Amino acid sequence: MNRINWIDYSKACLIYFVVLIHYGHINDNVLNLICAINMPAFFFISGYLHKTSEWKSSIKKNFQRLIIPAIGFSLLYMAVNTITYYIENQTLSLQDNLIKPLIGIIRYDRPNATPPCGVIWFLEVLFLCNVVVDIVKKNTAFITTLTLLCVAATFFLTTQEIVNKSYGFIPQRFLACFPFVVAGILFRQYNLLEKFFKNYVLGIIAIAAFIVSSIWNGRVGIMTWQFGNSNNVLLFFTIAIIGSISFFWLIEKIKYDTPSVILKFSTGTITILCLHKMMIPVLSHTLHMNPYIGSLLIMVICLPLILFFDKYTPWLVGRKRA
Repeated sequence: MNRINWIDYSKACLIYFVVLIHYGHINDNVLNLICAINMPAFFFISGYLHKTSEWKSSIKKNFQRLIIPAIGFSLLYMAVNTITYYIENQTLSLQDNLIKPLIGIIRYDRPNATPPCGVIWFLEVLFLCNVVVDIVKKNTAFITTLTLLCVAATFFLTTQEIVNKSYGFIPQRFLACFPFVVAGILFRQYNLLEKFFKNYVLGIIAIAAFIVSSIWNGRVGIMTWQFGNSNNVLLFFTIAIIGSISFFWLIEKIKYDTPSVILKFSTGTITILCLHKMMIPVLSHTLHMNPYIGSLLIMVICLPLILFFDKYTPWLVGRKRA
């Protein structure tokens, strides 16, 4: 399989940003820049690389690639938490240590459910996006209409201050993420990124516009359903698209072959995504490590785990075989 150099570098950078955001203690402007593109760019890349398949095959394929890792790492978190409770002589209960975490895999209502691995929302939303795209297939008019409806629904829910944190959590986040998947598909279909990569002036203008607008707009987050100081959904989508393609433009200027470590970070994003929050308390609160160095160290620590899962439990990271 031929690798796309800028995608491997982009995924490695984006997963580092995920760790850095959760690590915390970084400059507000840096945080605003990262949050503006981090999840949108991931969904954009997913759409860019998407290969359409028959809907039944799509469900099976994406269940294996995304839902099994979501469930598997959630169960791993539950096991680690139970062992930690036992070591610390805390009281174990059926409700708190089994029932609530299991419900938390599909529900983000913390009084009634405890998501054992909260970051799996990304995998669950991406599953919905991929399956819906394959159901719609190449009906451009329908997929365009559906995308506009998602934007409109996101706008409506935001203006009404409706933030669902229960069973509707994943469907609501789907509304805000699906347009980025479709953008990735359309940019690949019409070779728009390749044309954009060749234009240095437009690339520099896009980067400058993104930096100014994202800092001005403030903190955004699809998971928290937060769209900046003005809470303007249309502005959020605009900044996210401009930011994503300008980020890719900048990364594409790296003309070197992809080194093995970058390749492992790129192909091991699920492992890093699902395990980094276990490591942050140790490096952040115990060792008081600088967030930029600590986040990089977490990714390095994940490298042998990526190799282990790839070789011995490929199903856990969404693969049929090593």
